[in-house]
Amino acid sequence: MSNVLDESLAKRQSHIKTAKDYLAKTKVLFDEFGSAELKTSHAKFEELLDALNADQVRLVVIGEFSRGKSSLVNALLGIELLPTAMEATTAINTFIRALPAGKHDRFIRIHYQDNKPCEDMPWRDDSELVRWGTELDEHHAHVRRSLDYIEVFMDHDLLKKGLVLIDTPGLESVMKHHEGITRKAIAEAALVHLSYDY
Repeated sequence: MSNVLDESLAKRQSHIKTAKDYLAKTKVLFDEFGSAELKTSHAKFEELLDALNADQVRLVVIGEFSRGKSSLVNALLGIELLPTAMEATTAINTFIRALPAGKHDRFIRIHYQDNKPCEDMPWRDDSELVRWGTELDEHHAHVRRSLDYIEVFMDHDLLKKGLVLIDTPGLESVMKHHEGITRKAIAEAALVHLSYDY
């Protein structure tokens, strides 16, 4: 499955290059032949170029709770990253990203709801993800309720190419706050993948 994503990201880069070439040619024609009024009201070249230069593709995985969303993310990456269980597992939107420049060790970044500065946490073993990102650690539930989202930074070829995977708690959960958390991720997504039972 990771091969399919790898090919898709490579095709995306090719399409973006073609679009940027067309945009540059169109701008030359626009500058040479466009009227002053047209240039004032329709010159959106910089905005379009900014959008094309965006180096991230956000893929949000949604579905009803306990339908294998975390398992799908694991399959996309080809590794066992996120905890899975036969119950509501993911507690909060979890962004899986490439390591920032200059960082060599994986870590978790915690974002709070009340504008409190985010915190970076060491990611020594799987218990860190269970504690911050799942409902499997009941002792930490009150702290998780104060979070906005978490980011998981790791070294992976697909993530280096700009892919950002977002695991969500899901819809129709027995925990009502999960619905709002999931819908927030959908609103911010570039791509949404629905996870179903077949």
